[in-house]
Amino acid sequence: MNELLSIAINRLRRHPEFRELSQRKWSEDDVIQVEQVTGMPVLPDMREIWLETGGFGLEQTELYFTAHFPHGYEEEGEIQILFQDAEMVLDLHQTLVISKDNPGRLDSKYLVFGTADGGNSFLLTDANGGVHYWTLAFDPIGQGDNEAGVAKVADSMPEFINGLRTLDGSLG
Repeated sequence: MNELLSIAINRLRRHPEFRELSQRKWSEDDVIQVEQVTGMPVLPDMREIWLETGGFGLEQTELYFTAHFPHGYEEEGEIQILFQDAEMVLDLHQTLVISKDNPGRLDSKYLVFGTADGGNSFLLTDANGGVHYWTLAFDPIGQGDNEAGVAKVADSMPEFINGLRTLDGSLG
């Protein structure tokens, strides 16, 4: 695992409620299928997380992040599922990116990897490794159900994980 990603994950590991989701570990076949269906590469940080840990989170404690929307607006998001399994990543791609019912909702330059705010919002990554937040039709700048409401969270997965925090300050 690359050093920055390892440091970021180890920061979460120090929390007493940390848990890895080994039941969600991906196989190399999962990675290949996701890349073929989405047309997006599964970048090294995501690949390592999914293949080695299956994802992770805190047992009974919510994790929060700050999203930076265009025009300077900031919003706090709450993680629901930090890293989805391969089947759900494909389902979210089908529903949000290539939907025949709602074409053009979300540009195919994004890979949906997690959910936030009770599953009403989504965590995305792009081909450069940036992490983004999409609130669907509930974006604060009133752009509607399209990618105009995508906010930047971090430039990389390690930066995103390092920025996660709890309300009680046990991380941060």
